[in-house]
Amino acid sequence: MKVILLAAGLSKRMGTNKLVRPVHDTCLLEIAIRTALSYTDRLAVVTGYEREKTAFFAARYNAEEIFNPDYELGQESSLRRALLSCEEDIIVLPADLPFITKEDYLTAETMLKGYEAARPLYDGQPGHPVALAESLVRKYRSESRT
Repeated sequence: MKVILLAAGLSKRMGTNKLVRPVHDTCLLEIAIRTALSYTDRLAVVTGYEREKTAFFAARYNAEEIFNPDYELGQESSLRRALLSCEEDIIVLPADLPFITKEDYLTAETMLKGYEAARPLYDGQPGHPVALAESLVRKYRSESRT
């Protein structure tokens, strides 16, 4: 299953690109990439704001880069760009969630079996990661062409 990390955002509330700010000896984006790669070798990073910085980490780990030129329109535009580039089951999540684990990915994959989408809930609140079946991705792609 392919993992899509959404890393195109402006980090408006932070005032600086939080994904590439130092965290101990690394950064949030690198943590997210390493964790995703502990689950799968099929990884894509959606870039946008400060593309050169986020694309650097995608390239360092041989992840596919999906550039979202419309990143200022928000996370939905990055998700749309990702869906247009995929033709398989995917797990998608923002790249600023450093506590996501390999087990979270495995759970999302298991939850998807027999459904078109799966999303965890905690105390009634939707969470991450979100798993989307190939059938739903294909449906989105075909509707976007019309």
